[in-house]
Amino acid sequence: SPPLYTLIKLKTFEATVNFGTTEVLCKNFAESGIILGPVLGDYDSAYKFNVLAFTLIDKFKSDRLKSSTFFIYATFISHWKKHYSEGLKYFDLSINYGMKTGDIIHACWSIFYKLDHLFSTGINLDECKLKLDKAEEFMISHKTLLIIPIIRMVKHVVNQFQSAYNFECENSILENVSKSNNLTLAFKFGQFNVMINYILGNYEAALKWVGYTEQCLQAATGLFGMADYEMFSSLCYIKECEIRTENKNELLEKINSKLKNLKVWYDSCPENFAHKYYIVSAELARIQNDTLENITNLYKKSLDSIAPAEFINIKAVINEIIAEFWFSRDEKTIGKTFIKEAAYFYNL
Repeated sequence: SPPLYTLIKLKTFEATVNFGTTEVLCKNFAESGIILGPVLGDYDSAYKFNVLAFTLIDKFKSDRLKSSTFFIYATFISHWKKHYSEGLKYFDLSINYGMKTGDIIHACWSIFYKLDHLFSTGINLDECKLKLDKAEEFMISHKTLLIIPIIRMVKHVVNQFQSAYNFECENSILENVSKSNNLTLAFKFGQFNVMINYILGNYEAALKWVGYTEQCLQAATGLFGMADYEMFSSLCYIKECEIRTENKNELLEKINSKLKNLKVWYDSCPENFAHKYYIVSAELARIQNDTLENITNLYKKSLDSIAPAEFINIKAVINEIIAEFWFSRDEKTIGKTFIKEAAYFYNL
């Protein structure tokens, strides 16, 4: 229960203020950062609380709490303030200390979410499959069976991009997710399917998956994948807005709400989120018949805000969107330039 979880953390923090710190509060300070940042939007304070958690770890020489504390920081806090590479380092620390101290469950979750971050930032899909196979073997050998379904889910996502669309496997996973009553698992499956179907041009299916995923957003609080979801779901709404003849205001409200979230995250950490904000802004400007100068300027910013060799997957998507824009204006030469770029990044 998220409300109960929040209450427990706040009561624990209140006890700290009244009676002082203890070793176990290392993790509590990190968890309080989830409430301050992803829930309340104060990402600066969330980051400071996690720095305080690390200070307490050093003070109490508490190796046994390092895996769980580093996991919380890497999974829910780091990316909102620092380049995503910092989170990857803390996942490694969580894995190492988890194996050293016997905290296998946090080590295993760190393995999964590290792979999730790598997938979100554009790791080569063949390399991703190898890492997923190794992760699954590790989970099996350490009997962390709870995490295996989500590992296999990501393997399915990779296969959907590399081979014919597998509806049978999709439906089987959906059935298992529904039986699990695990909202985080449901969010991840929905997020992945929104992305897959948007990229493959199955916009109607993508929009249906948006409807499914919107019901699970509370379980995604703080996750790095939330920003990808807000970007792709916004792009789905924009596609729907183009073909809808009435009630467009409802869609525009949803798009602007998501764009507001992306702007908050962009302001907090532009290295990770600027491109997502700009591409949605550009597409919204396009369907609202903004000036050519403003639309193309936003497209340019969406590409320029991605550092070299980062977010290769999103670079491909953005280039394809820009190509479609120029093709729609019968500027085939310009469009071909961008579609070639998209094909290049998709094949990396």
